[in-house]
Amino acid sequence: SQIAIFSAGVNAYSDDKQAAINDVNTKVNAIIEAAKEFGIKPDDIKTQSLNIYQNQDSYYEDGRQKFRPGQWNVGNTVEIKLRDVDRASTLAGILSKGGATNVNGPNFSFDDTSDASDALIAEALTNAKSKAEKIAQSASRKLGKIVNVTEGTDVSAPIYMFRGEAGGGGGGGVAPGSGTVYKTVTVTYALE
Repeated sequence: SQIAIFSAGVNAYSDDKQAAINDVNTKVNAIIEAAKEFGIKPDDIKTQSLNIYQNQDSYYEDGRQKFRPGQWNVGNTVEIKLRDVDRASTLAGILSKGGATNVNGPNFSFDDTSDASDALIAEALTNAKSKAEKIAQSASRKLGKIVNVTEGTDVSAPIYMFRGEAGGGGGGGVAPGSGTVYKTVTVTYALE
């Protein structure tokens, strides 16, 4: 099934390190609570990144560039997995209005492709055998046993993006589209 992945982050700058940390923590906790109230399970919310560092301000003294400690920069980004992609536009609006200073997503992908992959492998093997039999027959030979099977995988889905811009309007229309699971199987047969 398709899923939509969002990341919602908060950044704060302050001369006081603890004030910046508290500001970010308050806003990120509010985003997490809003996502849970929207129906996102706690297992589908995780910290993506946490940054705390002090900027270095440059200045000139006696014609030489020097640096001194500047403001603290604190950022926290959480990843939110939405399992009902039809609600992606609504979640985008909630995140952008919920205190996030940046929202990325939805990035659509598949949650689990194992069933589709298994079916594709079986179909690919059947298809390979059919083609190999035709090749063997046209060469006046018989198809022997499988000598080698090599499997490759490429899973893709369309990616649509929503960004909460300065106004924080949010809730723009999104379309999950359709996705495709590809399997590449190379089968080598012996000819008799």
